[in-house]
Amino acid sequence: MALSRQINSLLLKSNRILETRLAESGLLQAGDLEEANRLFLTKVREGNILNASMLRLLVLETQKLDERKLLNYQLEQSGIGGVSLPSYNVREDTLMLYSVEEYKATWTVPIDHYGECTIMASCYYLSDFVRQYWEDKTGHRIIWYLCKLEEMQNFLNERFIESPVAQ
Repeated sequence: MALSRQINSLLLKSNRILETRLAESGLLQAGDLEEANRLFLTKVREGNILNASMLRLLVLETQKLDERKLLNYQLEQSGIGGVSLPSYNVREDTLMLYSVEEYKATWTVPIDHYGECTIMASCYYLSDFVRQYWEDKTGHRIIWYLCKLEEMQNFLNERFIESPVAQ
């Protein structure tokens, strides 16, 4: 499945900035990104949006990154909180505001909103590009929460079954 130009650009930028931030964080060693980069490019060519994720590849496939350490690093450095998606009652009307492909490309979903404030859960908070993209897209102030990869993947698979996110 070929990705639209807009989604392809979103996917590439989200992951490249995340990759840079991961390298700067000290959570990865010098050569940890090479294999993940090769896998990433293969997944992008296949058009598999959710599997074309540097974070997913580093944590689950190459196992070069410990997700727990990453979450702790972000909690300590940014002061934001975490959310358990299975435990949160996500508002359906909020999910309908944007495209499934945007959620998949950024590993980020709106889970609630109050007036001019949107609440987002993300695995890609570390990517400045993802945060800026959603701030521009919503036009609102955003309250950010971190979530685990597996929870986000399960959430996307369960909520958007008609548009498979993992193959």
